[in-house]
Amino acid sequence: MHCTCYPGARVCRAGLTILEQLIVISIISVMVSLLSVAIASSRESARKLHCASRLSEISKANANYESQSGRFPRPALMFSQSGNGQQFPSGVSIQATLLPFLGRDDLYNSINLNDSMPESQLEPPGSVLNATLMQTRVDLFECPSDSVPAGGCSYRACAGTGPAPYQAMAGTPFESTLPGFVRGGGLVSRNVADGLSNTVFFSEKIVGDRDQTRISGWSDVFHEPAASGVIHPEVLRMACRNVTGTGGHYSYGGAWWLPQGFHATWYNHVLGPNSEIPDCSGSSGTTGGGEGAYAARSCHSAGVNAAFGDGSVRFISETIDLAVWRAMASVAGGD
Repeated sequence: MHCTCYPGARVCRAGLTILEQLIVISIISVMVSLLSVAIASSRESARKLHCASRLSEISKANANYESQSGRFPRPALMFSQSGNGQQFPSGVSIQATLLPFLGRDDLYNSINLNDSMPESQLEPPGSVLNATLMQTRVDLFECPSDSVPAGGCSYRACAGTGPAPYQAMAGTPFESTLPGFVRGGGLVSRNVADGLSNTVFFSEKIVGDRDQTRISGWSDVFHEPAASGVIHPEVLRMACRNVTGTGGHYSYGGAWWLPQGFHATWYNHVLGPNSEIPDCSGSSGTTGGGEGAYAARSCHSAGVNAAFGDGSVRFISETIDLAVWRAMASVAGGD
């Protein structure tokens, strides 16, 4: 209110001084900023829940597969090599195997199983026999918080505590290399001696930035010669800690849901969730999928969603003790 005095009268008229206007504008600006932060936080919370819901659908499909077939899906289907009928594993992922249980029989039936997909580990990846599927989105395979290209995959199958999916090494459970859900041959429930509710089968991993000109410690896989042939997860973790990026990096991780392998649909528990230590492998920096450390990572604050063998999904804090996180990856570690 602004008042003006006249002889014998005091007249007040509505209005704000310049100083008052500036104060009001400042208050409004602060409120808008706070509201924007609250809206962004609310949207991310919704995306995180949506992400968990999609992971839950995959986990339930996995349980239904086991219920109907008597085994959990194998990491690869088998096909006959033309000419002699000899059986070889195809490059098809567990995620692709679950498509009929996710209501996508059409996609599953369109897969050419004669494709071992050697080009899928190149940068950029390719395929001769399944090129169309490379560009086919499956919404249930994409986390809403991540930047996922057509055909990409945000949810990966757990390969255990070490750099290779099938290796096992003597030692105490927390220090040994133990296989996880991804292993040779389909698991049956009784093989999961640690308990289905205690064993992680799937978790999140952000898709690579698909930019070969940029080094991204969060999404790239780095070539580290010191990691070549390393089995022990602690030795491998220290090797990854020392990567410089000069040895090359792979930027297309998770760019395709169809192939099996660390370059596309597997991850392991060598590193903790959302680890500040980058992923690394002893393989060439221009191809993905070699034995190495491939951490669960997400765009969510403070952790990752993880699906367990009993079909449940939980949000795992990135501050979880590494020994506990590794114990959750093994199917029969006695831990």
